[in-house]
Amino acid sequence: SLKLLYVVKQGERIVTTLPPEDATGSPGENRLLVLKQMDLGKFQPGRYTLEVKAEDFASHQAASRRAEFVLQ
Repeated sequence: SLKLLYVVKQGERIVTTLPPEDATGSPGENRLLVLKQMDLGKFQPGRYTLEVKAEDFASHQAASRRAEFVLQ
């Protein structure tokens, strides 16, 4: 069982976090496809970073990825 955590930052400042989600990966797989929607209408124009962290409770391991995006 995995827990997914989402954080949107502008520079080092946390702009918003999304509620954690539980996810299930396939045994033996080391990847997980995540499709997530969020309302960006409340954000000011600028450069942002989305950070996604997956925590595996069974193995006590975690992995994270970041993606930058710009709103104009």
